Amino acid sequence: MAEPDRTLSWLVERPFAHRGLFHEKKGIPENSLGAFEQAIGDNYGIELDVRRSLDDVAVVFHDRNLARLTDQTEQVSRASYRMLSGISLLGSEFKIPSLFQVLDLVDGRVPVLIEIKSDGRVGPLESSVRRALEGYDGHVGVMSFSPAVLDFFKRHCPNVPRGYVTTHRPNAPSFDWPSRFTYGQVWRAHTTSCDFVAADVRSLPTPLTRSSRRRGRPVVTWTMRSEKHHETAKKWADNVIFEAPDARLDRPETSDDGD
Repeated sequence: MAEPDRTLSWLVERPFAHRGLFHEKKGIPENSLGAFEQAIGDNYGIELDVRRSLDDVAVVFHDRNLARLTDQTEQVSRASYRMLSGISLLGSEFKIPSLFQVLDLVDGRVPVLIEIKSDGRVGPLESSVRRALEGYDGHVGVMSFSPAVLDFFKRHCPNVPRGYVTTHRPNAPSFDWPSRFTYGQVWRAHTTSCDFVAADVRSLPTPLTRSSRRRGRPVVTWTMRSEKHHETAKKWADNVIFEAPDARLDRPETSDDGD
């Protein structure tokens, strides 16, 4: 993998499309190859989520289970990649992709931010992501709510920039226990394991984001869905992860917090 730009200038040069530039009403679901191709076409960076399949493949999917976006109800971690890769997203032509497929599609044309949706066991998913990144030459960063995940990438992929994800709900059930154990864990991630912070716009500003910017570590904020969000971001962040206001169908958002 090419040596990254340690100034992280690529991280702040263009906005990132949240789960790709998706538009469900037009048959382009989130975290689909179609959404990523749309983002590339409009020269936006891509933010995406990865989870581990039963057979340790990093698949691009946000939720723990399949119910919100497919006609299946299985948990992602209990399904094989062969099964997942054949499942249609929202009845569209697009199936659940692997991280390998997405990186092959992007091919360095725009930067990519990968949020690691860990199931609490650090190692299997992170190793799958590391394998997918081997030989990839484009700008890419990984990010997570978990300091333990960031520590893994610091040890095993030191050239891949790492981002610490924060939200306005520190006790959200989607957090694994190392992430919410103490505020000391947050500061440990900030001072030893991360290169940038990905902060919930609803929380800005925070001591962590203020300190990060003073230290020269960029703050990327998520998820921009209104003019008010963008006004907050202009004041307190260096870049945004955005979502088109009319992109999503009228249905509940996932129960998982974060990007």
